Amino acid sequence: MNDFEAAADKAKLTGQIRSFMTWLGEGRKLTQTGRIGLADARRLVELLDTGDRIDPEIGDRIFKTRSSEQLPYLTRVEAWMKAARLIRVTGTRLVPVKKNAGLADRPLDLMLALRTIDTDVAIAVAALDVIGVAVVDQANDTAGLTDLGRWAIRRLADVARVRTRIAYEYDFGDGWEHELVVEARTVAGDGQTYPACLAGEGACPPEDCGGVYGFAELKEVLAGPDSAERDEMLEWMDEDFDPSHFDLPAANATVAGI
Repeated sequence: MNDFEAAADKAKLTGQIRSFMTWLGEGRKLTQTGRIGLADARRLVELLDTGDRIDPEIGDRIFKTRSSEQLPYLTRVEAWMKAARLIRVTGTRLVPVKKNAGLADRPLDLMLALRTIDTDVAIAVAALDVIGVAVVDQANDTAGLTDLGRWAIRRLADVARVRTRIAYEYDFGDGWEHELVVEARTVAGDGQTYPACLAGEGACPPEDCGGVYGFAELKEVLAGPDSAERDEMLEWMDEDFDPSHFDLPAANATVAGI
């Protein structure tokens, strides 16, 4: 094991993921709302040492934890593992993605897979810290890359070469498959906010619309005559939704938060 592998292997999140996968085994039953059951969540908080507080006592009151959704770090670890395609939900069960199960024993590959974490900047920096690619100084509100982090950036730069095509899947339930094409690489401009959208076409599909085919059906219904189905669609989403409209300022406002 080289120095980079050793650094990734020692990262807190690496150990948490391994413990989670061991606990998960062939799969675990979820609640009707698709969440980890509270009894299992209590066990995982202890097993993974997440730091989440069960039934926190504030002042002279005890606030009962009623759902794993109230355990932010455990929920975040679960979300990261889904993003890395280590686990998935099938029906009312949380199961391992068997073809990726070996990632837990390949710390460098695991760390690179976790680059897909989509979250706000504060959580992203915390993620870099627990992954082992950055060191966060909370007192001075600064963060710096470790040797492992610099190695990862070089690897990612190698991936994003001109004319490279990168596959990306969003919302594993509906299966939105994207193809990212690297058309050019250049030096960042002064005063420019990144990432930035230059142009686009069409509106972003509504969440939970049923994937590519569901969105196609939605557009067909909206373009058709008045009907009970059309009224139901309009009630379900924003009545001002126009599938053909692309709002560049709104798109840039969205990507600015990444």
